[in-house]
Amino acid sequence: MTVQHDEPAPAAPPAPPERAGEGPGPLARLRDAAFPQAPELPRPPWRWAAWLAFLVGAALYQAFRTPGVGAFDTVWAEDGANFLNDAVNDGPIEAITRSVNGYFHLYPRLLAEITTLFPVSWWAVVNTSLAIASTCAMAAIVYQASAAHLRRPVLRLLVAAPVALQWVANGEAVNSVATLQFCSLYTAFWLLVYVPKGRLGRIGGPIVVATAALSTILALALVPLALLRVALRRDRNSLWLAAAVVGAVLVQGLGLATGQASRSGIGETRLDPAWVVNRYRIIQVPTTFLGEKVVPTLDRNPELVLLGWAVLLAALAFAFWKALRPAWVLAGLAFALSVGLFAEEIVAMGKVPYRYLVAPAALLVTAAVALLRPRDAAPPGDGDPAGRPRLVAYAPVAALLVLLVSVALVNYRVPHKTRTPFTPSWTAQVSQRAAECRADPGLASVIVLSGPERMPYGKVNVPCGRLR
Repeated sequence: MTVQHDEPAPAAPPAPPERAGEGPGPLARLRDAAFPQAPELPRPPWRWAAWLAFLVGAALYQAFRTPGVGAFDTVWAEDGANFLNDAVNDGPIEAITRSVNGYFHLYPRLLAEITTLFPVSWWAVVNTSLAIASTCAMAAIVYQASAAHLRRPVLRLLVAAPVALQWVANGEAVNSVATLQFCSLYTAFWLLVYVPKGRLGRIGGPIVVATAALSTILALALVPLALLRVALRRDRNSLWLAAAVVGAVLVQGLGLATGQASRSGIGETRLDPAWVVNRYRIIQVPTTFLGEKVVPTLDRNPELVLLGWAVLLAALAFAFWKALRPAWVLAGLAFALSVGLFAEEIVAMGKVPYRYLVAPAALLVTAAVALLRPRDAAPPGDGDPAGRPRLVAYAPVAALLVLLVSVALVNYRVPHKTRTPFTPSWTAQVSQRAAECRADPGLASVIVLSGPERMPYGKVNVPCGRLR
């Protein structure tokens, strides 16, 4: 009898040895540079106390920077005439799905629904408090989301500073829920380059990004970055983020296409690339590094334009210093989005309102910080201990920090030409209007001003039933 033995399966061919010096391909390097994995952060026992001190300090800084009657006794522009007015007079669904200035404002309208739960005399305090809390929350998100790109806290505080300290549009953009959209675009940028490890980041990121994009049509500028992340990372979280941005932008576009939203009478479109570039050169860059007080003087003081550009070009020059490890890809993405957002804003409006400088300025600060990143602040594997001592490497960052804090303090309380002198006290008005309602039982509603009476955005129609 013959016994047959099974032939052993042929072994798989050995993997070719890795060539000396061979590393990841260019797309993998671009992926790791643009969207690095978030690191495991140290959790010192005092971190919650530090966070509380930071958030309270940021809130106090913002609370007292509105000149005139002050933020806690005024309601400004769309906050009152659109959001609070619609929340108190219409149902929640009808109010939330109503567009203003050609697009939907999901987040401000949700805040208005909360505010109108309180007595009318409290609305100014609650509205301002929600605006401040939202701003502080966005600064905290930026700080957290920047950890993979910038490993040292001082750098992360620098990129969060434009949200908490905002120095380019005090009168128009501070302590208002309508203008939270500008900081939300900057926050969304950081969430799109953030690759979280925990469930909270993976779930919360798309929700925050979708909320931001459903609150401003300017989120269209974020679409290329979201698609780039999908193409390079190809993971579920990237798909959810892209779906959040693209889906929300489609909703905003459908509003315009169906006529539910309209930009009729809102500015004049100006498709002039040379004008856009010139405005970015003359206004955006100098204002970012010098503050809003210089804006009225820029056309007649070209030396201020040069000074603003000198800061950005100095950061670029220092990037070639051996003690630094610049985040070139991050700097490029931030600068490109800064230019893109600025162009999108002013082309649609035909002019350059100060509030349109907020998000592009924050992105320019990020570009400068990315260029000045020391070696030990780079992600693991990207930096190395070579070069000068660590403290010397942080000298350019320290200089930028001193400059921006100084600019923020100089521009702390800048009056606005209409908001400061013409927005009356909310509590005084409510007290007077309540007396009118009580004196006339047949009176159905009264007007409380949220800006100059002659302005279309300055009136809140309050039912007398809320005041008697």
